[in-house]
Amino acid sequence: MPTADQDEKTIELLNLVNEYQELTAVYRQHFINGFLNLSRANFQSEKTKFGKDTFDMRCYDACKVIALEGEAMSVIDRREDTPKSDADEKSNACDPDTQLKNRKKQSRGSTNVEKSNIYKDPILQFCALTPPQLKTSQEDFDRAVRMCVSIINSRRRIDTLISEIENI
Repeated sequence: MPTADQDEKTIELLNLVNEYQELTAVYRQHFINGFLNLSRANFQSEKTKFGKDTFDMRCYDACKVIALEGEAMSVIDRREDTPKSDADEKSNACDPDTQLKNRKKQSRGSTNVEKSNIYKDPILQFCALTPPQLKTSQEDFDRAVRMCVSIINSRRRIDTLISEIENI
């Protein structure tokens, strides 16, 4: 005969399964919209096509990482965590790697100083003036990644709750 605790956990399980189903539907829609907007950006741009043929394949650190905190996962956007200096805020200058350098001057006592990682928006690999559809596509894919993490967290809670119900 079911107990009150088992009934409560079963209701909680049904709510979690409903939440899981809704998350997967939204997740799917974000991917569909991302690919639709990507194809619209390709249609709008006459010169540049956006896809795997135009990716910048140089080695970069990832802007987004998935962090495991206890049992839950979360998405960390490193671009938001990077501190900006006053010089960067005052002048929207390009990356220091692309600026001109005076090669005739010898720096005295120069030491190897490691540069802090500056995470750039990956959409800038295509050009500075990207079509709005490409930016919308990036936002849709970003939401899809965040939804994927939410789906995994929801699935873990469902599995934990099922094992609790079986043990009662």
